[in-house]
Amino acid sequence: MNATPMESPLMKAFGVKGLKGDMVGQASAHEDASRRKPNPSGSDKSKLRKVVVRPSGKDAATAYDGLPGAVSMPDGKVPVSLGSGRITSLLSKGGMAMIYEIWNPTLEVKRAVKLLRPDHTEDSAQRFETEMKISAKLHHPNIVEIYAVGKWRDLPYIEMEEIDGATVEKLIAESGCLPVEVCTSIAIMVGRALNYAHNQKCVIYGREYHGVIHRDLKPSNVMVTRQGVVKLMDFGIAKPTTASLVTCGNVVVGTLQYLSPEQLEGKDIDVRADIYSLAVVLYEMLTGKKAFPQDQLAMLVPNKLGSRYVPLDDYCIKIPRALRQLIHQCLHHAKEKRVANALDFLRVLGRIHKDITDNSPEQVLARYMVKPRRSRVRVEMRIRRRIMPAAAIVIVGVVVIASSIVPFLVPTFGSYLKETWGNINDKPFVDENVFQLAGRPSKNHANDTVEMNSGNNAEPSEAAEKALRLPEKVPKNNEVEQTPKKPPPSPQLGKKVTSK
Repeated sequence: MNATPMESPLMKAFGVKGLKGDMVGQASAHEDASRRKPNPSGSDKSKLRKVVVRPSGKDAATAYDGLPGAVSMPDGKVPVSLGSGRITSLLSKGGMAMIYEIWNPTLEVKRAVKLLRPDHTEDSAQRFETEMKISAKLHHPNIVEIYAVGKWRDLPYIEMEEIDGATVEKLIAESGCLPVEVCTSIAIMVGRALNYAHNQKCVIYGREYHGVIHRDLKPSNVMVTRQGVVKLMDFGIAKPTTASLVTCGNVVVGTLQYLSPEQLEGKDIDVRADIYSLAVVLYEMLTGKKAFPQDQLAMLVPNKLGSRYVPLDDYCIKIPRALRQLIHQCLHHAKEKRVANALDFLRVLGRIHKDITDNSPEQVLARYMVKPRRSRVRVEMRIRRRIMPAAAIVIVGVVVIASSIVPFLVPTFGSYLKETWGNINDKPFVDENVFQLAGRPSKNHANDTVEMNSGNNAEPSEAAEKALRLPEKVPKNNEVEQTPKKPPPSPQLGKKVTSK
C-alpha cells in the first residue's frame, strides 16, 4: 500500500504542500532484521504499521502489527539500544516525547535522546520533524546541540547533548526566587540564543528563511549547567520569522501563561513575541511568582491585553529601577511598545548587569550552581499594596480600642488617687516651706530631720509629716490662699493617709 500525501497546518506555515508518508515511516536500521515483517509484494516500501496503546503500569505498552508480541516503550531500566548507544536511564516524560540518557561506548560520552511517543498525533509528529530540522541548523553555545536524528522501531528520535544541570523551573521551585544577578545572567544568555536564532538564515522544507521564532519560551525549556552555561531547548513549535501561521489545528500552541497576547489572539507574530515571553520568565525568576497565574484562556486574554499583573514596584524586593522598567516595557500588550529585538534587549540588560556586579554572567551562574541553594521561602515576597492597608487597619483598631478604654480607666485612676492621697483640690502636693532636695535641708528648716528606723513604726518628724500631706487647695491663676484649712492629724509612717 502506497503512503498517501498529508498536509498539516504547520507545513502550510513553511509553504510545503505535502509530504508522502507518515512520520511513522519505515523501520530504522537499528531494528533487528530478523524481527521485521517480510514484504510479500517484494516492494522496497514497507507497510505502515498500526499503533495500539495498551496500559501497563506507569507506561503504555505499544504493540506493532507484524512484530511477534507486544513491544513496549523503554522504561529506562533495561539497556536497550537507542541512537548511538544504550539506554542507561529515563530522564523525563512529556506529553509528546520521552527523553532517555544513553551511553556511547565508542566515544565514551553520555547523550540524551528524545523519542516520540507511539500514541502521537499527526500534528505532534509534524512538530517533532520541524524541531529536528530547525535544531540541526542552529549552532550556538546557548542552544542545545543536535548530534543525530533517526528512527527506533518506526518512532523518530533526536540525539542531542546531555545537560548536567537543572531547569530554571526547578531552580525557582527550590528557592522561591533567584538573586537579581542570577536572573540577569540567565536572561542575558537566553537573549543571546534568541538573538542568534532570530537572525540565523536557514533552509527548511526547501525554502530559505531569515531567522526562527521559538514561540515556547518558558522556565522548563531553559537549563543551566553546573558550569554556569544556559541552554535553550525545545524548538518543537518554532517557526520562521516570515511565516504567518501561529496555530496548529485551530488551537493555540504553547504554554498559555508565557505566550504573548498576539499569540493568544491568533494574530501574526514576530520576534517581539519571544521578547515578551522572556520578560515573563524574568519576572518569575525575580519574584518566584507567575506574572499571569491564570490557566484558562478566557481569563488570560483580558489580563494580558490589559497588562493586568502585579507591578514589580509592589514587591518588597531590591530590584534596580532600570530592570523594572525594562520588564514592564517588554510586558506591554502592544508589541510596538516593547523592545524592538533581542539585541536591543541585550544592550539594556547588559548595562544593568554591570551596575549590579563586576562578574560575567558565566561566573555568576557557575558560583550559584555549585553552592548549596537556600530553601524555598514562600512569604518572603510581601506586596506593599497589601501591607499598607493592613497596617492602617491595625492603627485604626488600636485608636478605637484606646478611645473606648481610656474613659473607664481615668475615673478608676482618679478614685485610686482620691482614696490614697485625698482630694487633690484640698491639699498641696508639697509644702513650699518644707520642700528640700534629697540630702539637703531647706534654709528655713535646716534643723528638721526625718528619722527612718527600719523595722519600727517610729513617729515621723514634723517636716516629714508636712511633706506627706496633700494640698488642701490648688491655687488658681497665681492666687495665694490666705487661710488654709486645718490639716488632719498626721498618721503613723507606713499607714495610708485618708481625708476626713
